Amino acid sequence: MAPLRILLCGDVLGRLNQLFKRVSSVNKSAGPFDALFCVGQFFPDSIEGLEEFHGYIEGSSKIPIPTYFIGDYGVGSPKILSAVLKDPSNQGFKMEGFRVCDNLFWLKGSGKFELHGLSVAYLSGRRSPTGAQFGTYSQDDVDALRALAEDPGTVDIFLTNEWPSGVTNGVTSNVPSEISDSSGSDPTVSELVAEIKPRYHVAGTMGAYFDRQPYANVDALHVTRFLGLAPVGNKDKQVVPIPLSRASLVQDIFNLAAEKLGFKFTIIKEGRQALRTQFDRSCSLFYVEVPGGGILSHVVEENEKFPAQFGREVRSLYIPDKGG
Repeated sequence: MAPLRILLCGDVLGRLNQLFKRVSSVNKSAGPFDALFCVGQFFPDSIEGLEEFHGYIEGSSKIPIPTYFIGDYGVGSPKILSAVLKDPSNQGFKMEGFRVCDNLFWLKGSGKFELHGLSVAYLSGRRSPTGAQFGTYSQDDVDALRALAEDPGTVDIFLTNEWPSGVTNGVTSNVPSEISDSSGSDPTVSELVAEIKPRYHVAGTMGAYFDRQPYANVDALHVTRFLGLAPVGNKDKQVVPIPLSRASLVQDIFNLAAEKLGFKFTIIKEGRQALRTQFDRSCSLFYVEVPGGGILSHVVEENEKFPAQFGREVRSLYIPDKGG
């Protein structure tokens, strides 16, 4: 069975034609992809943007791959989503999404579901004290997610509209200038991420792309990678594949462990043959092969306090391959 392949995008803002043109192009050149997850505001800011929606709902325009969204707010959202809930096929609570039209699904409230073996959790809408029917999440939604966090197994992807508070804390890589952690971030989302401990946390609404370096979880053997996505139409990052390959995850784990010990691995892409040419028999060398053939290596200095069981301890953090 081929590994699951996922696309991600940020705030759509009603630009469905632009989005699905891009998705079709990516799917043709680098696919096939199995699904698209959209975070941030899905509906437009003005009534003019609704014209594109009606084309898809009425069937004159087609959506290339199954698409799931959580940003259930914007102009026209109450009318469209009220009709969705009245559809006889959407009766009952559907964690896997309410069908809006062919290949388009609304993830309402909060929930967790399996998509071809991939575990997906989500919190739809924004934080608001008013408790509106659409576009906000409730305390019940939060409590339901906390209960789901107690279930066995690891959540692969957690989708939210808003960024978690403190996501830039301890970051050594460049943070986009548009991002200010003091505004627009959500402390409730931060609490939920700490409890759910997903492999990937994906969010929108901040208007910038940010791929945070992976961070360790308390009482969990895997790391979490945060992806903040820019809106559709952003010239740099419109639609991105989620890097769920085993090679990427294993490399993240070893790099994080090395960072805690104060060193960085050298990446050797040519494999063992190149490793032999670099090995100096007068020193010790630690290396690990990652899936795909690359090698992470580190020359252990004479007086360096390098743990004898380092490789065995880190290898215990094995993550199964669920994507590609």
